Amino acid sequence: MKRPTIGTVYAVYWPAEQVLKVGIMWRDSRIRHMVDTGGEVLMMMRDSPAGWEPYALRELAKTWPRAFATADDSEIILRRGRGYTEC
Repeated sequence: MKRPTIGTVYAVYWPAEQVLKVGIMWRDSRIRHMVDTGGEVLMMMRDSPAGWEPYALRELAKTWPRAFATADDSEIILRRGRGYTEC
């Protein structure tokens, strides 16, 4: 099944870990888990083009390194390490 071209782009920040995650979602359940692990929602842009997420990640990578080397490293805040490359 092909991913939708429009979704909700979000930014979540974990102050204790100093980690920022930018991603796109099609279901709100993804955000709920991040908040449960201490994440603070900074932005939710509904009806956004899916291409916005990779653009934002490229721009952030120009200034900051990735927060996690592996999915296992990110499990303290991300369920099963999903999306660790977006941090």
